[in-house]
Amino acid sequence: MGLFGNDDEQDARLDEIERRMRRMAEHVSQLSADLSLTRMELLKTRIAVDDSVKASDLDPVFGQLNDSLGSAREKIEASKAAADESWAMLQDGSDEALETLRGSIEGAWARLDEAST
Repeated sequence: MGLFGNDDEQDARLDEIERRMRRMAEHVSQLSADLSLTRMELLKTRIAVDDSVKASDLDPVFGQLNDSLGSAREKIEASKAAADESWAMLQDGSDEALETLRGSIEGAWARLDEAST
C-alpha cells in the first residue's frame, strides 16, 4: 500500500523517474564515447601539425616580436626596480617629515602648558 493510498500513481511516477534516469545515463555514456573519439581525433591532428610545422617555416616577424617582447620585459623590470627604490626613499622621507611634525606639535603643547602655568 502506498503512502497516501495511491499506489498506481506512485508506481507510475517511479517508473517515469527510472525511465528518465536510464535515458540520462545513456546520454552520458554516449557523450563520454563522443568525447573520447574527439580527443583521439585531436591527438591525431596535434601529431600531424607537430610533424608538419617547423620553426623555420614560421614568419620571421614572430621571431622579431619575441625579441621585442624580451627587451620590453627587461625594461619593465628595470622600471619596476627603480620605482620600488623611489617609493622606499619617498616613504622614508615621509616618515621623517611626520616624525618632525609630531615632535614640533609635542613641543608646541609643552610650551603652551608652560605658558599657562
